[in-house]
Amino acid sequence: MLGISVSSIIFLIVCFINLKSVHEREIYKEKSKSYKEYVKKQEAYYKELLQKEKSTRQFRHDMLNHISCLQIYLEEGEINRAKEYLREMAGTTQSLSKKIITGHNTIDIVAADVFGAEKEITLRWMGKFPQHTNISDMDLCSLFSNLLKNALEATKNYEGDGKEVIVQIKKYSSSYFILVKNPCKNKPEKMENKFITSKNDKENHGFGMLNIEQIIKKYKGTIQYEYKNNFFMIRIGLENISIEES
Repeated sequence: MLGISVSSIIFLIVCFINLKSVHEREIYKEKSKSYKEYVKKQEAYYKELLQKEKSTRQFRHDMLNHISCLQIYLEEGEINRAKEYLREMAGTTQSLSKKIITGHNTIDIVAADVFGAEKEITLRWMGKFPQHTNISDMDLCSLFSNLLKNALEATKNYEGDGKEVIVQIKKYSSSYFILVKNPCKNKPEKMENKFITSKNDKENHGFGMLNIEQIIKKYKGTIQYEYKNNFFMIRIGLENISIEES
């Protein structure tokens, strides 16, 4: 009887472990599926941003031609055609984002997209990121859009003064260091060494920081977090990323 009882207990324990393992695999599959969908949406967003910048560059390239056309209309006394041309130009320029100078064209696009229409919270950018690097445009979009969006969201939830997001780029030898600093109401929580999103839909959010960490790992960089005096800071180190220096 004792042998049977022990065997039964062992059998139940094994069954419990197997069920737990199956449950964990199912959770992992669901999270993996959600993450893949998130990445797919992010890629579509980045492609749209890059296409928008391409249109912006084309418009700037043609600016002299636009001015020449206006000059001809005015010289020939075709005032109404000149007015209509100006209206079309005004519509085009309004659709282009406010320029934020970061040192890299792709990051300019992302910063303008995140903060271009923001009125209450300002972005203070110090230093310049290198224009020519071995980091793909898609990865730069993902890295900085997630950094800036997370910082902006935390700043919006902050109830004190000084609602400002600070980004600082510093270069030491062949390394670049990125500091993102923003006011934060509470210290971000972690579970299993991962940050927990403050959004209600926790199953479909919280991938932003995961994306950041994966990109930093991909380019053999370092990342550190610090919460101090109601400020959350992310410090990133990237080495030998500038093509001009290699």
